[in-house]
Amino acid sequence: MLNEFANDVRELTGGPVNIEILPSGSVVGNREKALISVAWNWALERDYITLDNPTKVVKPNDEKPRDHYVTDKEYNIAYQLAEGTPYLRPAMELAYLCRMKRCEILAATKKHILKEGFDTQRVKGSKDAITFWSDRLVAAVNYKASEIESFYIIHNRYGQRIPESAFKSAWTRLKKKMKKAGIEPFNFHDLKAKGGTDFNGDVLDATGHLDPKMRKVYKRKLEVEATR
Repeated sequence: MLNEFANDVRELTGGPVNIEILPSGSVVGNREKALISVAWNWALERDYITLDNPTKVVKPNDEKPRDHYVTDKEYNIAYQLAEGTPYLRPAMELAYLCRMKRCEILAATKKHILKEGFDTQRVKGSKDAITFWSDRLVAAVNYKASEIESFYIIHNRYGQRIPESAFKSAWTRLKKKMKKAGIEPFNFHDLKAKGGTDFNGDVLDATGHLDPKMRKVYKRKLEVEATR
């Protein structure tokens, strides 16, 4: 279906369209629907087509929120395994301690460092928050890949921002190491959920989400200690 759609878009625009075919499943089906919707609206805005977006009448598949809770043991093992890609370690700490997403972490700069703590500056309309300083957070934001000063908190040895694609590839390699080490490989976003679950307070305040429904997504364990 997506290949046929891509061919139609190529004919309309005269340009290349790259489509990644993912494994089948209810979640993937929802992602494909979203992709087609965005592309269709793009074509509508530019008068390539006149028909209304057909995805409006397609009911999304039910999705079960991910419920894996990353234990302290799993976190510590993964942290040690990340030694080969040094920038993964401070990124893990920011995801957990500040309940931040990957894109927020990669975009974080020295401007986020305030006297009272670290400014998360969340995306997608979520509430920003300041995480007060702890020894772990100080160590994470002071990460240096080399002697070259960088504007970005997470950076490579040349002081440059880490591209999303490079980070995803590095995390995929780390997940393979987790499996070999005998722990369940977890997604990077699971660390934000762990931080929200471990937070000593309302999980919505911890993660910056405004929708109460997100409490089920980020509260993955009933009794936990406060975030370190």
